[in-house]
Amino acid sequence: MVALAVAGLLVVTPRRVHAEAMARTFEATLGVRSAGAATGHADAVARIIAQRPHVVLIDFETADLVLCLRAVRRTAPSMPVVVYGVGRVAGVGERLIHAARAGVSSFVDDEQPLEEIVPVLELALQGQPYCSPHVASVLLHAVQLFRELPLPRDTDARSASAVLSQRERIVAELVVSGLTNRQIANHLVVSEATVKSHVHAILQKLGIRRREEVRLWFGPALAPPEAPLPLPLPLPASEQTPSLVDGAPRPVHRSTSTVPAPSWP
Repeated sequence: MVALAVAGLLVVTPRRVHAEAMARTFEATLGVRSAGAATGHADAVARIIAQRPHVVLIDFETADLVLCLRAVRRTAPSMPVVVYGVGRVAGVGERLIHAARAGVSSFVDDEQPLEEIVPVLELALQGQPYCSPHVASVLLHAVQLFRELPLPRDTDARSASAVLSQRERIVAELVVSGLTNRQIANHLVVSEATVKSHVHAILQKLGIRRREEVRLWFGPALAPPEAPLPLPLPLPASEQTPSLVDGAPRPVHRSTSTVPAPSWP
């Protein structure tokens, strides 16, 4: 076990100023060694490789939270991850479930002060999970909601996916991964209206009403937490989102190289 006083802490939050301020506060007033601050999953992975922190603290409001969690997990599979700032607004339950499936060690809600995060980080370093009472209540309610949704009938995941087009299956995989329509649109480089059209077609073909039910049809068989997100297919011209330069479609840049995961303490 690594003591928190000598552990490296990486803070990930969408706002650079916020991230740096938190990292400095932990280091200056709470005696936690800072391993820097990151604002997204690419930045977080780069800092994990360079700084080798022992624990990561991620803001619940981080854009593409599940993508970030999965990227961290692929880079450092055994490193504990604590998510903080879980709000008290409607609709967070599903996001919490996806975060938990992506490998979060602990959850801290948005009303807990900074001083209360330190014991949670210490528990995470000891391999012990933690949820605040508020987060535990939201998670329980979300699990109950999933249990109340109708189970698939007359078919299974394989035959259900067979009725979908190739593009609809890709969108379904991203829905199962927990992405919103806007996030799916950004990933596939299409308009949000196009994604909504695909989701509507998926629901109609499967005879269901809510996107939550897509996960009941496919579940982990379609997109397990550790699986990479599906790559977008080449798009027809009618679906491409134009660039501001010469009217050409925005290219999708993807690296085919992988960085081997280091050996973590």
